[in-house]
Amino acid sequence: MKRYKFPTPNYYLEMWAYDSENSGCEELTIDDAYYFDYESPLIELVPPTNLRWNGYTARWDEVPNCEKYRITLYSKYGHRRSIIETEDTFYNYGTDVSDGEYFKVEAIGGDGYMDSVESAKSPIWKIPVVREVNIVVTPPIAGEIPNYNASTDSTECTVDDNEVGWVDSDTRIVSNTSSPRPLEAGHTYIASIWLKPKSGYKIYENTVVKINGMTAYKGASSSDLSGELIEFSREFTVDGTANLYSVNFDSTGGSEVAAQTLEENGVETRPADPVRDGYNFEGWYTEAECINAYDFNSQITGDITLFAKWVKKDTEGSGSGSGSGSGKSGGGSRSGGGSSSGGGSKGSGGTKQTKKMGEWQQDATGWWYKYANGTYPKATWDNIDGAWYAFNEAGYMRTGWISSGDKWNYLNPASGEMLLGWQNIGGKYYYFNTGSSHPQGAMYANEKTPDGYSVNANGEWIQ
Repeated sequence: MKRYKFPTPNYYLEMWAYDSENSGCEELTIDDAYYFDYESPLIELVPPTNLRWNGYTARWDEVPNCEKYRITLYSKYGHRRSIIETEDTFYNYGTDVSDGEYFKVEAIGGDGYMDSVESAKSPIWKIPVVREVNIVVTPPIAGEIPNYNASTDSTECTVDDNEVGWVDSDTRIVSNTSSPRPLEAGHTYIASIWLKPKSGYKIYENTVVKINGMTAYKGASSSDLSGELIEFSREFTVDGTANLYSVNFDSTGGSEVAAQTLEENGVETRPADPVRDGYNFEGWYTEAECINAYDFNSQITGDITLFAKWVKKDTEGSGSGSGSGSGKSGGGSRSGGGSSSGGGSKGSGGTKQTKKMGEWQQDATGWWYKYANGTYPKATWDNIDGAWYAFNEAGYMRTGWISSGDKWNYLNPASGEMLLGWQNIGGKYYYFNTGSSHPQGAMYANEKTPDGYSVNANGEWIQ
């Protein structure tokens, strides 16, 4: 017998009469029907939330009591493209997703639960944008044939044929591998290279390209069988030998970070953060003791070595948590003067040990963060476990929309973490900066986002 999973409205019972030979006799009329209230014993699932893209991977938050998920990918026109099922809270589409597409997720229950419940739309997918590229060339020397090699350590694009061409800005005479010729002293030459985005990436107007640490400017575009090519160039004055300096990165036990070569007064590109098992990365410093944080807007005037700072991760607490004191409830207490005591939890029912520097606490008012020395952040931002959090004058974690000067940020209403990239808030899409053109996490408004989409003065995507 099929078992139906009914929700909880009213139902009526319809019956038929049969004789001994199983022939129908008379159907009871609707007037004879018996109405009854039926309360389903099946527990309703909540819809999946926090749908988001991480590169080509669709992600969402776990739904309690869910047996599996059904993910449907839609084209930008709303046509169904594919349906898959998984027990994970993510699905990697590889490169089988295009600009403007989105997905929905159904939570599917097991025995004792409703069949399924579907989420709202995810944010639309946008092709990853090449953010920053630093290209290294050998500055030309007057009277000599220049070096035509060009290189980059970018993982998102390559220099076509690893070659740079030199064009006299006055005579337009070209010096390249096909027509090598020495460069004249006192002349200004344009170093021209062609960048090729790797598969799955795109170069936009906001892509920052530097040649020897100096800003290069976007020129023509073309294409070949392997994809799009975009020209970038900058000027060199041939008046002697330019100084080249190295920026070396000592990751002090972390993953290797490639050195950068820059021309004098160039500005290096901040590399991707290194990783190290059991540690949190805290930034680059100018000395091994990690006292002075390095400013990546500084101009290079000599060879330098930067050092990675690490903070050892603590293990998770037992989850029991206890507190003492008066005036607050909820497992913790705090007093004025920037000190606090007590236990609490952040999401799991215990004190969450995040780093040696401190731990999250909760009381009847909200969440706050206690440093190892007993003080806590107030009226400030703080980076905890690699995420930014804002705290009010009383030291409690803030959530939702907040203003930072003339910029707006959005903090996850549940966790308080500052959100980045595209976010669907109240059914509207907003973009929060992930690069260096705005403060990190700042909402874009009345401009184009790095991936080429327009937003209005309120930050809403103009569709």
